[in-house]
Amino acid sequence: MPEWTRKSKKPRFTPAKKKAIEADDLQAVMVSVKQEKIFDLMDAVGKRDRAAALFHLDGMLGAGTHPIPLHAQIANHVKKLLRAKSLAAEGKSRDQVAAEMGGHPFATGKVIDQAKNYGLGELRGSLGLLSHTDFDLKNSRANDRAVLEKLILDLCASSGRV
Repeated sequence: MPEWTRKSKKPRFTPAKKKAIEADDLQAVMVSVKQEKIFDLMDAVGKRDRAAALFHLDGMLGAGTHPIPLHAQIANHVKKLLRAKSLAAEGKSRDQVAAEMGGHPFATGKVIDQAKNYGLGELRGSLGLLSHTDFDLKNSRANDRAVLEKLILDLCASSGRV
């Protein structure tokens, strides 16, 4: 069973001594779900898991996430992957890469591990894909969902690492 389907069935919100759930309670849960989904999407892209990435992309777009900020988050993740891969290519140790990248150790560790799934040339080439996608989202009449799906498919495609 894929990792993204084994999520806990525990409720994320338990009203403490409330008789009714209020709008603020729902908003807090929805923000939490959206944040979790973006991390799941980034993990899937980093692992090159096309099916999971498309699943999470569909969920986020279906929940009303705007395509342009979503693209920006994908671009940011790819840039982190490129930075981790570049530092490792310079011969830096995992600890040195983590120290230079900064951020939370757990998140940085995941980026370092995910960067191993890509070649340095691939990640550099991905910058062009991201640029074209940005242009298409902002300037073309193409369907935003299709544009982002193509980006995900291209980023997660298996190819020779360079």
